Amino acid sequence: MDEGIRKNHWMVKLLASHPAFELIGEPEINILTYRYIPASLREAVRSCTLRPEEHDRINHFNELLQEMQSQQGDSFVSRTTLCGIEGMPNSVVVLRVILANPLTTKAHIQSVLKIQQEIARDLELSFEYNTDS
Repeated sequence: MDEGIRKNHWMVKLLASHPAFELIGEPEINILTYRYIPASLREAVRSCTLRPEEHDRINHFNELLQEMQSQQGDSFVSRTTLCGIEGMPNSVVVLRVILANPLTTKAHIQSVLKIQQEIARDLELSFEYNTDS
């Protein structure tokens, strides 16, 4: 359990240092929730000017990201919808990681995030997630 908590803290720092990811809520023991923010919406998220329809795009984007990652079969991160988070809209689709396996390494975690970034890049190319629509 202690090792999972240490890895969780390490992953929090990794996610916080990357502009594409946003931590959601406070990590709980070895459970971490976050979401991917498409490049066209990052400034709106940072400046707290995200419109409801943009928030919906981020939710949909993360649903697709998680589904595609699961279908690839190389790694798995679950997904859930959270409600009642201070400063956030009613519902937020998040990616959820539970770091419980003592054999999970930092390299595994980095690989999962790299896969998510690759899938997200393809999604951003395939779909228009811009602030104009």
